[in-house]
Amino acid sequence: MSRSSLEKSKDRYKQEPAVSVPRLLDPTSTVDSIVTKALEASTRKLGLADSEACLDCLKRCEYPAFNYYCYYLARELGEVLGSWSNNIKAIYACSYDEAVNGEDSCEKSTAFLLIHIIILVAQKKKALDVLMDAIDRAMVQRHQQMLGLKKLKHALDARVIDDADIKNRTGYAALLRSVYQPPIRVWQNSPDI
Repeated sequence: MSRSSLEKSKDRYKQEPAVSVPRLLDPTSTVDSIVTKALEASTRKLGLADSEACLDCLKRCEYPAFNYYCYYLARELGEVLGSWSNNIKAIYACSYDEAVNGEDSCEKSTAFLLIHIIILVAQKKKALDVLMDAIDRAMVQRHQQMLGLKKLKHALDARVIDDADIKNRTGYAALLRSVYQPPIRVWQNSPDI
């Protein structure tokens, strides 16, 4: 008795390895986890009693608190993105808003909170851009609630680059070899990068 083409097709799909599809991330719960971990790490680094004390420092716009907090946000985001897709090779945190300092008013604290990251990928894909937009929106909402930053429009500036960009030193890839302000690698897929 001959099997139908439908049955053969089903068997073929069972035997062929599945294409690696990144798992879906819920931006809101992902950002909640990232923020919680970044607050805890910043609290430890600043030697504060608890996360509420760190949150108070952030609300008072204390530059060291914002500096550590943004670094740990970038690092935690790197961990999440790295586990989300094998296409991501490395993630770098950048700091190029040095014109803003601790003596500026809290009105400018939205500039403190803008997290600049460079994402090195094997291949540029639209899905990563869409995910980064969703994470940015969730981060804005969380920080508007948590810190009262009602004017905050963006919390994440993510730039995606690939090996061709690095080879040609184009765009944000040129920052990777910067002498004056090189970005800090906060996550990498393998040690040989």
